[in-house]
Amino acid sequence: MNYRQIIDRFKKKSGLTQRAIARQIFGITDSNLSNRIKRGTVDISPIVNWAKQKNVDLNWLLTGDTRQETAPADEDFFHPEHAKKLARNLVLVRKALGDLSQKEMARKLALRPEVYRQYEAAEREFPPRLIHILFSHFNINAVWWETGAGEVIYRPKPDPVLMMKIVDSVNDRLTVELSTDNKEALVSRIYEYLVLLGDQSPKVLEDVVMDFIKIVQDDAG
Repeated sequence: MNYRQIIDRFKKKSGLTQRAIARQIFGITDSNLSNRIKRGTVDISPIVNWAKQKNVDLNWLLTGDTRQETAPADEDFFHPEHAKKLARNLVLVRKALGDLSQKEMARKLALRPEVYRQYEAAEREFPPRLIHILFSHFNINAVWWETGAGEVIYRPKPDPVLMMKIVDSVNDRLTVELSTDNKEALVSRIYEYLVLLGDQSPKVLEDVVMDFIKIVQDDAG
């Protein structure tokens, strides 16, 4: 997913500058948004929500493709057996993410429930851009998705040194009370994100910890 191009299309459609997008849409600074674009770690959910509110074609906004994602499937490109495999994968992913309902899963992917139901029923093929979102935003194991081998959700082996750095950083910056279980879950999410990111330098670690803590504190508020 090319975040630079997504932001450029967002600017074109909204008429906002990047500085305004950073502050009004993401609630962060322009420099913070620029860093996330470079690292490929932009949280697209605010963009998805904006597109739904403004009735903007989300498929175009995310991919540049002008074809409507909710248009009827083209039978020339519909492969029933492949659609069935994707449908089986989707059911397992939905269960692995906390036994979500189809409606809840549709909401996470910014889809209408009826469209998501068609994917699970193998009436339509689950598109590549949404598969990419599963990999990049929900830690779905790409090897499992293609071969069935391994765990549904990618869980890296723990690095105790990195884990301790995260724990120290969280303890220094967290300003709301969290239960032990919730704090451990927060540290685990940060750890998995940093491993997938492939960059655990002090500055990146600090930025990522602050991003996650802001989400937790906003939810608590």
